[in-house]
Amino acid sequence: MDFFAEWCGPCQYIAPILDEMDKEFGEIEIVKVDVDNAELRGIKTEQEIKCMPTFIFFKGGKRIHKIEGADQVSIRQFIAENK
Repeated sequence: MDFFAEWCGPCQYIAPILDEMDKEFGEIEIVKVDVDNAELRGIKTEQEIKCMPTFIFFKGGKRIHKIEGADQVSIRQFIAENK
């Protein structure tokens, strides 16, 4: 899950890179969660989102990892190792 905000510079930077990763790693699904969407505020609290962007990784329905910040190297590496 990609927790982002429209006004967030790092979120805007990483968005096209995530689109590339989505195509590259076809077996994953990237779900985007706008932290400013009032209807989704509960998930932001539940997942303890403190900064944007934050990436939460799930496998088999269980949370397995969290990356804070637009660190494309760490994101790509984690996906490659855990797909």
